[in-house]
Amino acid sequence: MLIEKYWGNGIREHFRTKTGKNTIRIVGNPEMFMVHWIKVSGKMRKKICQTSKCSFCPGDIPKTRILMTVIDREDDKVKWFESGLQIFSQLKNLLVYNHISFDTDDVIINKDGISPFVKYDIVPGPESMTTPGEREKVQEFLLGVEKSIDKLYNGDIYNGDICNKCGSNGIVNGMACICSSCGNIIWGC
Repeated sequence: MLIEKYWGNGIREHFRTKTGKNTIRIVGNPEMFMVHWIKVSGKMRKKICQTSKCSFCPGDIPKTRILMTVIDREDDKVKWFESGLQIFSQLKNLLVYNHISFDTDDVIINKDGISPFVKYDIVPGPESMTTPGEREKVQEFLLGVEKSIDKLYNGDIYNGDICNKCGSNGIVNGMACICSSCGNIIWGC
C-alpha cells in the first residue's frame, strides 16, 4: 500500500495549516486512504485501515484522509500535506467549478477557529505556471523519499506503474512513482 511507504519513510517535512492565510501549490494527484484513531499509551494515534483484513474495523469506522505533495509558499519547500475531507472537498470544487488547474494556480487555505471547531475557506491564489525549478524541487523531494524508503526496506525496490515516457517500471515513493530509467514522475501509481 503506497500510504504505508509515506507513513514510515522518515521524511517529516509536513505542511500544517496555521490560523489565517496559508498558500500552497499542489503538485501531483491526491491519494485517498483510510485511518483509525486508536488510543496508544494514553495518546490518540492513527493506524492505517487495511480494509478487508483490518483488525480495527469491527469496532470502529475508519476516517477518510487525503495525501498530497505541495509546495508551501511560505518557505517554497516541497512537503507532504495530509488533510481530511473538509479541505479536500473544497479543493475538488475549485477544480470543477472555478476551472483552476493545480499546475497554474496556487491555492489559499484560510483557517479560522481552534480544533475541533476549525473552519476552512479555500480560494484560488495567484496564477503562474509551475516553474522548471519548482518541478526540480519536487523531483528531488520525491527522490529523497525514495532513498529513505530504500534504506527502510533494506534495498528492496517496489515496482509501480509503467512509465508513459519510456515504458520501464516506476519506483514507488509514497505519492508518485519515479521511473527507474528516465526519472519521469508517474503520478498516482
